[in-house]
Amino acid sequence: MTKGFCLLAVLFLLCVPLFAAEAEMPEAERLCRQGYQLLENNESAKAMALFDKAIEINPQYGRAYFLKGLVYSQQGELALAIKEYQQAIKFEPEFPNNHMNLGLCYLHLEQPEKAIAAFKVSYELDPRNPDICFNIALYHAYLEQYELAWWYVDHAQKTNGNVDPLFVEELAEEMPKPKHFPERAMGISLHFMPGLGKPSDGEVRGGFILRQETGSEIYPSAKNVISRVLKIDESSRKNGIWLVVTNPAAYEETEMKTIEQLQKLAKQNEIPFFICRGMNLPDGWYREN
Repeated sequence: MTKGFCLLAVLFLLCVPLFAAEAEMPEAERLCRQGYQLLENNESAKAMALFDKAIEINPQYGRAYFLKGLVYSQQGELALAIKEYQQAIKFEPEFPNNHMNLGLCYLHLEQPEKAIAAFKVSYELDPRNPDICFNIALYHAYLEQYELAWWYVDHAQKTNGNVDPLFVEELAEEMPKPKHFPERAMGISLHFMPGLGKPSDGEVRGGFILRQETGSEIYPSAKNVISRVLKIDESSRKNGIWLVVTNPAAYEETEMKTIEQLQKLAKQNEIPFFICRGMNLPDGWYREN
């Protein structure tokens, strides 16, 4: 598959900004709306002038930086686009398209680690967005991780997303679509409880909670979990580990490292690994390997 496939087209097509009703619109937002309409008519110079004017009026209006990034992306000026998306994130960190476009720029510049870091943020903000799923599929195809690419294509299609048929065709040339994907109902269900497994008073208070038909089991470390998982039947292992977390942003560094270690150990043992915040269930599963 050609690296950087169709990225600039994706950058433009997937990122329609949201505006308030015109009667309630502040001046900076009104200028951005006008500029976006110009951009749709391929009048990028005039559009950019309006975006710059919007920033003069309100230097903290994140959507104006996003739209400037969109212009630079369309023009192939990806280094400039990155700077604008970073400013947009500074002032509007909850807008998933800021992170999505930033990731696409990095992917086009062949910086996949930075790309997936940005895609992960956009996915966490909007896990039901099929466009974000598609971009993660693009990332995995870039790295020739075709099975993972297919999983995200399938996930996007299940959320009623339109996946670029040319991309699907090229992906099928590299690897036919798998007949079956891992299913949570047939896999291994885990929950991570923060604050557990820290023996401040000599008592282990938890860590990973393994859900079994016979009841729940608590394991304080990733190694303990994998040792137990390897004793479970192969069919369940092939359907993967499905880990539910609460709010990773609030976790301590040691807790995040424990989760990362579990993911690495799962990969070493060829066990698919999925993670999802409880608030994003049931559709917000992110597949790591």
